[in-house]
Amino acid sequence: MKKNICFVATFFISTINFAQSTTDRLMWCKYTYKAVLDSLKPNAPKLIDTMVLDLSKNTSKYYSLLYHSGIKKKNKNISVDGNTVVVNSIGANIANYETAFIEINYSTKKVREYDKLGKTPTYYEDDLKLPKWKLFNDSINVLNIKCQKATTYYKGRHFTAWFAPSIPINKGPWLFTGLPGLILKIEDSQNQFSFICNGLYNGNSKEQPVEINYSEAEKITKKNALKRKRLFKEDIMAFSELEWGVTITTNTGVPLPKKSFNPISLEDYK
Repeated sequence: MKKNICFVATFFISTINFAQSTTDRLMWCKYTYKAVLDSLKPNAPKLIDTMVLDLSKNTSKYYSLLYHSGIKKKNKNISVDGNTVVVNSIGANIANYETAFIEINYSTKKVREYDKLGKTPTYYEDDLKLPKWKLFNDSINVLNIKCQKATTYYKGRHFTAWFAPSIPINKGPWLFTGLPGLILKIEDSQNQFSFICNGLYNGNSKEQPVEINYSEAEKITKKNALKRKRLFKEDIMAFSELEWGVTITTNTGVPLPKKSFNPISLEDYK
């Protein structure tokens, strides 16, 4: 308990001294992310990943620490929080992981979603759609911090969130925002997607998130970006052939099986 009280106190000091900080980062969080990859196989083992929520005064960045650590270190096995991802040249072993790098500007209410699925990094821009929340008096503890319950129907799914009023930042993982406290846990009603915070860090803490540069990304339409993402997830070999114009085979000569794509946003992929 003392550890979390110290964090909250340190966070408030960081907020007050924001202009004097050596970085514009207020704080950053790590979430254990679990997802059902195949909607036709809801009982199959879930993907387990570590997601970063990097919070500044008017912006946030959200991405897979496993995947982006792999991009940074190139073609090496990466292990984070006990989970491991193998990175290789055609992406066959990383297609399951969340590849998007999402940046939100809360002043303009714009979202940029970056991706490096093929030869060139790309991004599309979209309006931020705010969830409509219903608050309840129920409470649980996450990281020994008291959290209050809230629910929403967002992007085609029903979600239950647990937010910390003692950390007055109205943000959360992915696109979730608008509650009077940082979201420390959120899951959908079908138990297909869940985020549970496993680490809170001050903006000037010794441990910092991985830095990825998307400054040279090419802007494309949202429709084109979603089409590419679906193909990448459903048929990585077909995507690779389309991207590089060559035929790719496995060591055994047997094509990789196609998958059923299960995006967290059902609304975007209608």
